[in-house]
Amino acid sequence: MSKVFGYISDRHLIDLPDSNHAFNHLIQNRNFYCEFSSNLEGNWFKREMDHGILMLFGNITTLDGFEKFWDNLSSWKLDDYKIQVRTLFTYINGLYCLIYLDRTSQTTYIIQDPLGFYPLFIFKDATSVYWMSEQHDMLYIPAVKIQWNQQAVDSMLSNGHLLSGQTWFNGLFRTHAAGIYVFDKSANLISQDTYWSWSVVQKQSIDSTEAMEKYYSIFDQYIRRLQIKEENVGVSLSGGLDSRFISFCAKKYFNIKAFTFSMKSSLDLQIAEQVSKSLEIEHKHLEIEYSEFIQKRLFSVWKTSGMLGIDHMHEGGLHDSMKTFAKTYFHGFYGGGIYGSTSQCNKRIDESIAKQWFKGSVDQLHIDDPFYDIQNIDPFITDHKIRNESAMSLYLLSYFCKPIIPFYNLEWMTFNLSLPDEWQVNNKFYLQVLKKYLPSELSSINWQKTGVPIEHENMNAFLMQVRYSGIRDRVFNQLGKSAHFFNYNYADDQIDYELYKQDYKSLTERKISSMNRTEKLRLLTVLLFQKMIRYRTYEID
Repeated sequence: MSKVFGYISDRHLIDLPDSNHAFNHLIQNRNFYCEFSSNLEGNWFKREMDHGILMLFGNITTLDGFEKFWDNLSSWKLDDYKIQVRTLFTYINGLYCLIYLDRTSQTTYIIQDPLGFYPLFIFKDATSVYWMSEQHDMLYIPAVKIQWNQQAVDSMLSNGHLLSGQTWFNGLFRTHAAGIYVFDKSANLISQDTYWSWSVVQKQSIDSTEAMEKYYSIFDQYIRRLQIKEENVGVSLSGGLDSRFISFCAKKYFNIKAFTFSMKSSLDLQIAEQVSKSLEIEHKHLEIEYSEFIQKRLFSVWKTSGMLGIDHMHEGGLHDSMKTFAKTYFHGFYGGGIYGSTSQCNKRIDESIAKQWFKGSVDQLHIDDPFYDIQNIDPFITDHKIRNESAMSLYLLSYFCKPIIPFYNLEWMTFNLSLPDEWQVNNKFYLQVLKKYLPSELSSINWQKTGVPIEHENMNAFLMQVRYSGIRDRVFNQLGKSAHFFNYNYADDQIDYELYKQDYKSLTERKISSMNRTEKLRLLTVLLFQKMIRYRTYEID
């Protein structure tokens, strides 16, 4: 898994969490005491340098060229270490963080991945600094009284996720995307900087044919460069575009096999079986069960620090089955297209657009952050929503196996956002790329969101524009079927029962009967995590 916890002080302070099965490490020099733990057997990297030690944490896959670059790192130069970091991260795929400990100056650098998808939190008291990937590890810090951040609770209930930088607890903060946090032990101070931002991306004029060729080539060659040691690699295959694109490219370079988790009567499963048959790869169906719906998700609530709503824990208790099927998976997280609508094209985020996406004060939304200085709203949405929601499901998955995220490729992402937004609205450009490069037997298979083959890009784009998929999903669910992989109607009684067991009136004056399912699951997620913090365990009634 990709969990880390560490602290720097002048003495031993605590027994590290999960020490019975973690890999514990200690660096001690005069009054400089650093202790940290990781659950990454054989999957973390340490590099001794001239004056310190560099450590890379995360359930990662490297690309060709990584070993040569890593082995040649010999010094940490203040004038160019940002360049070193940016270059190093081009050889890494997954969720990760980097920590450099300078023994001479007693300075620590805590560095986040470019988009901040790895959940990394920092807490500082009068003498020490702590970093952790799971917020409940605050419970291990001596003499800390847990105080809940009401703004974070409000964000979860109103948005379904926390906003950028928010945490559940006062005094704890989440590191910024592409953030560098420098802790000077002698002065007991933390300074913050960034090594990259979206401002480097400029819109370009390019022929659409040339753009499609480059879009496809960057993605395909990135997959080719992945250093995958396993003989067989899994693909999480749904009825969507992203997993189909990944499967087609990955099959050229690796032995892959696919699985789909879903209920039996889902279009996702039907489409995934068609795609697997066309690609001539093994396919396995992992059936989602509705029994003990909440109980099977308690561990997931704990491991994701209550940040991933139960309504997004689709796998339920299937993670162990996924691990048995394959230890390494291609995942379609953060795929093609853009989030903005036609009216939001080629615009930097502003207060008006931000309020259309999220509920929160201007101070909470950080609209003026230079990180968002690009004529596109995707970086803002990614920072507030994707890294606080979808990325947490990947962190959870990394506890059981190694996820590979082909779309988390900075070269591909920056090229994607350099293209005119109007090309990308409603996935039209993405669909054109797939139509051009996928064989006809793949492009003629329906897209789950629309029920139309992806080769009909104009019809698909139109159906996305009128939000047809949402309407169809609601109709299917009412009929006891699923256009997607899960029908939450079957879990409604269990959700209501669990809510009535909790002290829900401590968070809302509303009656449960007045809430829709989404509101209920957001509220239940918060209540369960608060109860876990009180009892210091996920094993609660």
